[in-house]
Amino acid sequence: MVPNHPKESDQSDDRIVRNRNAAATRAAFLTKGEQLFAKFGFEGVSLEKLAKEVGSNKTLVSYHFRSKKGLYAAVIASIISDVTEAISERLHRSDDPVEVFGNYIRALVFSFADRPTFSSILMREYIGGTMSNHEDAFRHIVKLFRLTEELYRSGVSQKKFKMVDPHLLHFSIVGPVIHFVVSSQFRTETLSKVAPDLPNPKLAEFAEHQVQMILCGLMTET
Repeated sequence: MVPNHPKESDQSDDRIVRNRNAAATRAAFLTKGEQLFAKFGFEGVSLEKLAKEVGSNKTLVSYHFRSKKGLYAAVIASIISDVTEAISERLHRSDDPVEVFGNYIRALVFSFADRPTFSSILMREYIGGTMSNHEDAFRHIVKLFRLTEELYRSGVSQKKFKMVDPHLLHFSIVGPVIHFVVSSQFRTETLSKVAPDLPNPKLAEFAEHQVQMILCGLMTET
């Protein structure tokens, strides 16, 4: 009797299914991890809770990311990749570095607003003093500063911008954006009750305000 060996095509199909399932599980951990880290912070999320939310086994975190720290770094890397891609898509470049930098600020504001979990994660970890424990994650965050620095130095080289510390400039841009994003729900729910005379600024209004404030401080006198 001839043994009934599985066909090579069947084995290939099985591998494809396994790979798809593995990719789906990894993506689920990234998505749910981002949500939980934003809500509870790194220390407030256990692997047991994460696995339960995903509907999977916590050992798969180690399989895909080595550890909870590895998952955290992967979450930050995923966010940074998406945010920087969104900024690039929104960033309309031109020969005028002032115009480009203004467009960059607008793009950054809208891209951060599209991913509010990012601002929540940053605020929780910086305030809690735990970001220093996540060097791999921070390496990804530094990519945003490098983009700010690149566009700023382009303006300096064309004598359109004053000499300032690019790191402090980055703080001046990103800090208010993070605060605006994380306080959005509070403003919507509370501002009209406790200070009805204060309007709740729209995102586009805030973006234009940031552009004007930053560029007014940066531009050389002509």
